[in-house]
Amino acid sequence: MEIAKMKLDMYYSQRRAVPDIYDNCDPTGNELVKSYKTVYTITLPTLTSDGSSVTILKLRNPDPAMYNPCEPIKRINMIYDLMVHKATLTSKTHIIYDYAEVTNAHVTQVNPLVIKTHLDTLKFLPIRLKSVIAINCPKFAEKTYNLMRSLMMSKKLQERVFVYAEGASVLSKHISVDVLPKDYGGQGSYTLEELNDYWQDVLIDNREWFLNENERYSDESKRPGDSKYKPNEDTYGVEGSFKKLQID
Repeated sequence: MEIAKMKLDMYYSQRRAVPDIYDNCDPTGNELVKSYKTVYTITLPTLTSDGSSVTILKLRNPDPAMYNPCEPIKRINMIYDLMVHKATLTSKTHIIYDYAEVTNAHVTQVNPLVIKTHLDTLKFLPIRLKSVIAINCPKFAEKTYNLMRSLMMSKKLQERVFVYAEGASVLSKHISVDVLPKDYGGQGSYTLEELNDYWQDVLIDNREWFLNENERYSDESKRPGDSKYKPNEDTYGVEGSFKKLQID
């Protein structure tokens, strides 16, 4: 019961702690629409044999000027939040970052804390991260992962991060091809393009729910002084932006 209460507390406290990710969750807003056009941000409709979901992020438009690293994370969190609301979120997930067409101009826009925050927010959901898989990963991006591994990740999480210079062929080491999209040589009846459009339609269909949910967060003025959880300090070491890095 205490763990469940803590999760619920963290789930709503994080919204105020990291507004870069949790504010302005209007799927018809300019930034989120631009993100939809720039990055494939999807969760597959078919689960793996052990009941895990699979999330994929991959550039759709390689223009670095169109890229905002926070917005795809916001979209994924919106998908997960909606799945929690509809009781369709699974207890386990794989996340695939496909670095095809990613350049140094993209990577230099990503504060490592942005990715750490993405992984940390999963702690607040009833979900367990089975693996983080980077494919088509260039050397300059691999350095970011090595930094994250050594400075920001628990030993358990480090063991679940896999970085490959190769493409989609390596995914079969972790995920059955029968659930992967056609783009990755999978047996799914869908493509990344179709799934990206599908999720955009789903988010827009639930726009009113997101706008209402955006107003739900904890009232930190009422938090007891002896609370075991203090969101700004314990979670990110940052208030409202990704300007300060705190190492766990």
